[in-house]
Amino acid sequence: MNGGSSTNVASTRVVEKLGLPTISHVKPYKLQWLSKEREIMVNKQVLITFPIGKYKDEVLWDVVPMEATHILLGRP
Repeated sequence: MNGGSSTNVASTRVVEKLGLPTISHVKPYKLQWLSKEREIMVNKQVLITFPIGKYKDEVLWDVVPMEATHILLGRP
């Protein structure tokens, strides 16, 4: 059974276009499920504040090169 994603990721493109400051990942790791061609080294993070209606949150995202979407929320 697939439990779904448990990692919050933001695309490198979105981070660069918005000029968001990144920080070094405390525990860099390799991610393979995002790309069939190769493993991706995740070594940067970005703190993004976003609203959904009246709700507002701040989330730490791992920065990865991806084209399918710009942000991907993991499970709570």
